[in-house]
Amino acid sequence: MKKIALAVVVLMSFASLSYAQAPVSAAAKAAPAAVAAPVVKAVAGKVELVVVADPAKGTMSSIEIVNEKGQKALFSVSAATVITDAAGKPVALGALANGAEVKVAYDVAKDGNHQAVSIKLVK
Repeated sequence: MKKIALAVVVLMSFASLSYAQAPVSAAAKAAPAAVAAPVVKAVAGKVELVVVADPAKGTMSSIEIVNEKGQKALFSVSAATVITDAAGKPVALGALANGAEVKVAYDVAKDGNHQAVSIKLVK
């Protein structure tokens, strides 16, 4: 009986050690996880299509441009997107005409969509 009790105590001791957690340093507790800043890219081209949001139809604002190589790029436009003319004055998305030359600064969302950060009318 003593042998069984001794075996149980030894097994419980080893089991409790296997659940022990290594101590965490104060620096590791205080340091928040590093968050990568979004990488902002830029592209220039001519406006091919502008869609102004219409909640009744369920459409979101977007702009499609074509670069000098003929490649098209579509960007989502949010309320946070800064849109300016060549002089730096704010303009509405709907004021951008087809064929207007623009420079779009954007970042790529986790889902792969291109989100316009700023749109500047070049000419």
